[in-house]
Amino acid sequence: MPICALMLMVGCGSGSSSGPSQPVNGGPNPSNPVAPLQVVSTSPENSNLNVSVETTIEVTFNRSVVLSSFVTGLQVFPGVIGVSACVPQTECRVIRFTPDKHLDYIADYSVTLRNQDIKDNDGVFLESPLSWSFRTAAFVSPANFTLSIDGSGIGGVADAGEATSIEIDEKGTTHIVYYSDSEGVPRHAFCDANCSAIGNWEIVDIDGLGGGGQKIGRDTNMTIENLGSGLPGRLHVSYRDVTFNPSLSGQGILKYALGTWDAGLSTWTWQSIVVDDTSGGVQYPYIKFDAGRIHISYRKTDGAGNTEFLAYATCDTDCINSLPNWAKAEIDTGRQIASPNHLFVSDTAIHISYFSDKAASGATIGTLKYATCLKAEVCAKTSTPFDTGLDWTSTIVDDGGDIFDVGRDNSIVVETSGQIHIAYFDNDNGDLKYARCIALDCINPVNWSLSAIDTNGVVGRSAQMKIGLGALHISYRDFTNQDLKYARCDLTNDCTLPAHWTFSRIDAPGQVGWDTYLAIRPSDSTIHFSYNHRSSLALKYAVLDIS
Repeated sequence: MPICALMLMVGCGSGSSSGPSQPVNGGPNPSNPVAPLQVVSTSPENSNLNVSVETTIEVTFNRSVVLSSFVTGLQVFPGVIGVSACVPQTECRVIRFTPDKHLDYIADYSVTLRNQDIKDNDGVFLESPLSWSFRTAAFVSPANFTLSIDGSGIGGVADAGEATSIEIDEKGTTHIVYYSDSEGVPRHAFCDANCSAIGNWEIVDIDGLGGGGQKIGRDTNMTIENLGSGLPGRLHVSYRDVTFNPSLSGQGILKYALGTWDAGLSTWTWQSIVVDDTSGGVQYPYIKFDAGRIHISYRKTDGAGNTEFLAYATCDTDCINSLPNWAKAEIDTGRQIASPNHLFVSDTAIHISYFSDKAASGATIGTLKYATCLKAEVCAKTSTPFDTGLDWTSTIVDDGGDIFDVGRDNSIVVETSGQIHIAYFDNDNGDLKYARCIALDCINPVNWSLSAIDTNGVVGRSAQMKIGLGALHISYRDFTNQDLKYARCDLTNDCTLPAHWTFSRIDAPGQVGWDTYLAIRPSDSTIHFSYNHRSSLALKYAVLDIS
């Protein structure tokens, strides 16, 4: 649509007249004339190009305006809604309109002020209607590149890229595991060099379809066991399989897969084993490898479907061939507990962040919780099918003030100094939140500091955090605008202060950023993102250079 010209309708002018003074749109008596109510300036200005999609619209009048009349008289096309407010210290001479979400990229917008609605405090209406227009800029990603790897018709696969996780081994190979809904299997995509070219990516299936064509492999997650500089690592993957009990509404059983490089075949090969076939089903497994031991946290339900647990499984010997070598523990129980959770291992201590519902004041709210076990060798035992979890301690980190639902989409990292950091979603307020504990006793809730670091719309879904290059890094989805966002805070700063975080959009437009994950390559100071582009049903990959 062409850019509209600035139109000052009939009756517009400086307010001077050669004849007798006249009432202004029903204003005061002619015996006490006042200057017309007029617009002094607008932002963006008429015919502006390349306007940021995150712009606000500001109108400056020659005197104070009744805000409610401005709200009634303002129209932004096509179909923009938002909030109008008087700019502080301007006595409502300047009014700012903030859209509920950012504007579309490369789009034409027109703004109209209706003179029959907008008036000042004395009841004098805007002298003339006013219309102007502007065009927004194209999206320019700060990333080096973004690339569709699987799905969206690539290789005949129509839908791929759910439940992604990404890691880089010491050889320099980039690995992404994910679920392909079209194929109904967990998959592994890998690239050794020049990963901006689709031809340099290879894809193999981690597990096959189950009996009767049952789809398996949701909630995939990966960790890497490095075997030495320049060598391919071993890949450890956790996921759920609904093949053996499709009546569980997709919850399934917990499986573990081991991926190894086969030099003879020049590809990665996979083996798998069932770790927990509880009759109630499992969800949200997360996996880590540390000091020769595999750790998996997950949510499980009892056979009656009445009790839910934050559960933990671990193994350090022949984990792919012998189920008895897997030890398991039930750490915490509650309503909708561990849905979801996240896992981190540091110096053999295990740290889990997780969501748990809690009834308070007659309402159901969600809390962010934290659990830890200080010695990996005693965090679960093989003597019984499930240990009671007595070696674990837990606490509520954020209770939502007994009002709000918080803790969903959480992710935890731990510094070598012992400081703990959690990124998570505030479901009620739509914020990306951050929690930090710098004390030795993080089971004491008073030692946690909480803050909302991104409050611009509904943000924080699919939050995943990593630590490296002297900073905290979070990838997450902007639900309001459907963009993939990235936040970073240098650890030399106080990351509980939102001003110390920098934010950028990695991919847009369309529904991007679903099931996002990130990895850091210290050798070249790059951040690597895997995510689902829901609009195109594709697995996507992006690289950002922050050097």
